Amino acid sequence: MSLLDDLAGLANCLYLSELRRPEIRIRLGELISRLEEKEYSLKEWEDAVHYLTTCSIRFETVSQARHFFLSSLGGLDAGVLAEEQTKNIL
Repeated sequence: MSLLDDLAGLANCLYLSELRRPEIRIRLGELISRLEEKEYSLKEWEDAVHYLTTCSIRFETVSQARHFFLSSLGGLDAGVLAEEQTKNIL
């Protein structure tokens, strides 16, 4: 199973698109914090970030992707985080 599939299962969603519902998004940070980051590939983290935040970013590590994901769900501006991430990579 993929990261998105596992998140949908933990959130009791029948469809991946339900993960975008506001009442589910509120819980995603807590659900993600339960997951072992190394269980999923960097690509899976990047795909999940893109699907749920609409930010298309490439990360160097799973930890960076997970941190960005958690930060963006925590209410920080994803655009600012994306800009910071780009600066760190360059």
